[in-house]
This record gives sequence, structure tokens and C-alpha cells, in this order.
Amino acid sequence: MWHKLLLLATLSISACDGGVSVRARVLEHNGAPISGAIARVHTPGGYRLPAVLSDDRGCLDYGQVMAWGRYPVPFTVDKAGFDTFVGTVMTIDHNFLIVTLSPNNSGPPSTARVVSEAEMPCERDSGRQSLP
Repeated sequence: MWHKLLLLATLSISACDGGVSVRARVLEHNGAPISGAIARVHTPGGYRLPAVLSDDRGCLDYGQVMAWGRYPVPFTVDKAGFDTFVGTVMTIDHNFLIVTLSPNNSGPPSTARVVSEAEMPCERDSGRQSLP
């Protein structure tokens, strides 16, 4: 019996529609990279997945997180001294973003813009240091 359950679980996972992947560069408004920014993807149920840190060039790669279907999921980028960026990314897609963080309480909000993979200055596996 447990062999059938294991087979069913394996087939279910391999039949998954895809996942969510985020590669981003985190910058200050003046274009300077922000090292050590904490990025997280949140599940629709509110569960926070392990975080990744941006590297010395401000680059991070969230890799491939499994997802069932196509829908938006919350994505945040946070760094002490800066306003948190709160946005969404799409599952199944590869999301390429330039995130601009604003200093705390100083004018425009933190933002992100979508760029193409060709415009993304960060390589895969950048900033892969993960946190719980």
C-alpha cells in the first residue's frame, strides 16, 4: 500500500505546473548596489519561504520554488535603513526585476521594474546565501 502512495506522491510532484523564479538587482536611488538585502517569496497561505541575501553587486537569485498553477505571490525585499519593497511575482514565470529601495521615510517609495533576461546584469545563482 505505501508503495502506491509513494508512486502517487512522486507522480504528483513531477506533474506540477512549475514554480516561481526571481532574479533581481537591488539598488539605492542613486544606482549604488545594496548588499545584504533580504528577499522573500511568500506562499498564498502566508507562509514565508527561506530568504536569500543580495551579494556585493546587489544581485540575488531566488531559484525555483515549486508552485501549483499560475498566480501572483507576494515578494518582499528588506534592508535595515530602507523602506521595504512589497510587490508580487508570478508563478511559472522567470521574474527579472530591478528593485530600488528608498531610505527610511525619505520621499518616494521603494519600487521595482520588470526587465528582460537580456537586461538583467545578475547571473544565475547570484546572492544564493539563504536564511531560515
